Amino acid sequence: MLPAKRNGSVERGEPTTVWVVLTIMLLAASLRSFHLGAKSFSPDEAFSVAMIETGWAAFCRLLISSEANMALYYLLLRIWSPIGDTPSVLRALSVVFGVATVPVIYFVGKMLFSRRAGIISALLLSVNVFHIFYSQNARSYSLLVLLISCSSFFFVRYVKSHGCEGRVWYILTTTAALYTHFFAALVLLAQFVCWTLLPRRLRTWGQLRNMIVIAVLGLPLALFITFQGISGISYHLDWAQTSRRVSMAKEVYHFFTDLSGNGLKFVLFVLACVLASREWVQRGRDNAGEEWPFMFVALWLLLPSGVTLVVSYWKFVFVSRFLIICLPAALLLFGEGLALIRPNWLCGAVLALTVFASVVSVRSFYRQPASYDWGAAISYLAQNARSGDMLIFVNPYCRFPFEYNLRISGKRLPPILVEYTDPSSIREFPAQTGHVWVTDFNAQAHHHWATLPADGAGPRRMPRFRFQRTLRFPGVEIEQFDSVDEVH
Repeated sequence: MLPAKRNGSVERGEPTTVWVVLTIMLLAASLRSFHLGAKSFSPDEAFSVAMIETGWAAFCRLLISSEANMALYYLLLRIWSPIGDTPSVLRALSVVFGVATVPVIYFVGKMLFSRRAGIISALLLSVNVFHIFYSQNARSYSLLVLLISCSSFFFVRYVKSHGCEGRVWYILTTTAALYTHFFAALVLLAQFVCWTLLPRRLRTWGQLRNMIVIAVLGLPLALFITFQGISGISYHLDWAQTSRRVSMAKEVYHFFTDLSGNGLKFVLFVLACVLASREWVQRGRDNAGEEWPFMFVALWLLLPSGVTLVVSYWKFVFVSRFLIICLPAALLLFGEGLALIRPNWLCGAVLALTVFASVVSVRSFYRQPASYDWGAAISYLAQNARSGDMLIFVNPYCRFPFEYNLRISGKRLPPILVEYTDPSSIREFPAQTGHVWVTDFNAQAHHHWATLPADGAGPRRMPRFRFQRTLRFPGVEIEQFDSVDEVH
């Protein structure tokens, strides 16, 4: 293993390190590119496509009125989209961000701890299933991890150089992170708390001024949340509540297993964190103030998760993908703990075991079926729907994956009437309607037979329908109703 020199001291083997980091980046790129377009777009990914396909005027209005949370990502995806609109091409942008995060994590780990810890942390990121999943997702999370990592790198660089390096880049990357996802503000909060706890010799007012500048640049987001974003944010929080798992304790456990990996990897993660904590507590006793790198990473990991945990007792927001901002901190602690293992052969053996277990998890991830299969649902409708039928989307959000996957599949539906509404709100059905297809997400689906005009109910001018069957596809449910006249 590489020698563990600390705190930015001159280390041997820098040319070798370059090749090691490049190799890790190649590994990360391979794992994130594999089967990139194999799985259907999720509704959120399809919404990203719908955002970038609107005209510029409508696009800007949407950002200002309701979709400021991922504004920077939508803008970059819009610039990227002329390359192509297939799932693999659109997701490739997130792959680029994911691979670019690998060297950033290396430099953060090297600056905070050691070159060895940086390399190990970068390797752990390259095989981390949680990061791979969101690097294959046409949403902002991969970009968010990159920008948060860059922000932390320039924050640490500014502290260690006593305010001489990285000021402008720190402001730019942190502001960009805020415009990528609102939760980036929690990392800025962790940086502020760390600044207040820094030794006096390292704490400068210039660092505070940088944070004030960032707050001013992020003021439009604060105004958005205050005056225009409340209803939209409330909707997303309500969604998070419906997806909540059994108990808050289990939510916390699942969150940390998402960061580190479950089973053996989680056990090794806990042990590595204990080793890192012990080392830096001892350093703090020997030299007061020398423990601040560990304190910074611990705050980066624990403060955002702690704040969201407290808020979740009022409104549930403890969602792993929102807290992906904590992933780099978790892997830096993991990497530092593994780097402290002695002798070197034992460190190498534990690292090899961790990487092997991660690769097994990646293999299982690739083998998992897609959460959504709109392609199969569209194929069924194309084969069975008839001219004059009605297709009802109970949840208007269904329109985004349906319309995108219909276009990508190249299939054609017969001339049918499409409604995005609750079936109970429909007062008129065309006389020629022979079938009604009620579509919803599996997670939210319920029988809608009572909301349609049934046999003997409703005005005479309205066709009457009888429930026939429920068709279930991954992530999609279709309920079929046939006209009573047609049934007879």
